[in-house]
Amino acid sequence: MMELMENSLPENVVPDLILLPPYAFPQNLKNLAFSGTTLQWKDLSILSKLPKLEALKLVHNACKGEELEVVDEGFPCLKLLILSYSDIQYWRASCDHFPCLERLFLERCFAFDSIPQDFADITTLALIDIRRCSKSVENSTKQIQQDIQDEYASSVEVHIL
Repeated sequence: MMELMENSLPENVVPDLILLPPYAFPQNLKNLAFSGTTLQWKDLSILSKLPKLEALKLVHNACKGEELEVVDEGFPCLKLLILSYSDIQYWRASCDHFPCLERLFLERCFAFDSIPQDFADITTLALIDIRRCSKSVENSTKQIQQDIQDEYASSVEVHIL
């Protein structure tokens, strides 16, 4: 029987992780991290329904796919977002999806095109930290920084390494 189970999946094949529905998570959950889970980006909509989620860390291919499109109400309480070692290329979101975002960290997202320009209208945004991402991500970060300064006469701290 054990031999049959061992041979039922080809080598190096790991089934996709499926997230539980939002009500299965503790409703007072404030911090959440995923690493190497290869979730679909669309599954993040489940996490957006956690009413008190303030910090989300997605590292080492936590999510897979080219496009992250934030839908519905987004992440109303999220203050910290970390994306690291991701194959994301396009991010579709507005300032309304992250109204409380204070700190954004992107690291080694080599294929990533740009931060949504609408993030310049997130008035709580205080820090954008970019490490080893594409030149276009660096340029979009600088443009957001300039837009915040021009539009709101305030500043956002930017680190680009």
